[in-house]
Amino acid sequence: MKFQKLSLAAGLALACTLAAPLATASIYGPGEGYYYIAYTMTGGFPSSAQYMSVGPFADQNECNLARNADYGNGDAWLPFDGSGIHCTWVFHNEVGALEDTLEHWNTVVGGGNTRPGYLDVAKLERIAELREIHQVDRYEAAMVEVLDARR
Repeated sequence: MKFQKLSLAAGLALACTLAAPLATASIYGPGEGYYYIAYTMTGGFPSSAQYMSVGPFADQNECNLARNADYGNGDAWLPFDGSGIHCTWVFHNEVGALEDTLEHWNTVVGGGNTRPGYLDVAKLERIAELREIHQVDRYEAAMVEVLDARR
């Protein structure tokens, strides 16, 4: 009987361990990890591009493998070489800044051939500072509460 209880306990512990998520970049902070930027061209003339972040990846090698695979996978999204974010570590407080930048690029560049501004780590840090100064995360959380309210 004692052996059965120990076997059951060991089996449950093993099952819990196997069911637990593997360690990823998120252990460092929400959304934190290595990112690169991808773009796709939308048809017509003038053609316009749309941008998105790809990540987070737990390590730079994993990010580089995905980035290189993106050149030939046929999904119409390609790594964007016109920025300084090429498998670059993005801290959790900078993820919102990265998404804000890409939203701006998609708005500004969406209607023509205007090239987006160059983005590097220094600009990302500055935008993250501005988000903190203006409490953008607090505003966005409050907005979600309003939108998710039943009435």
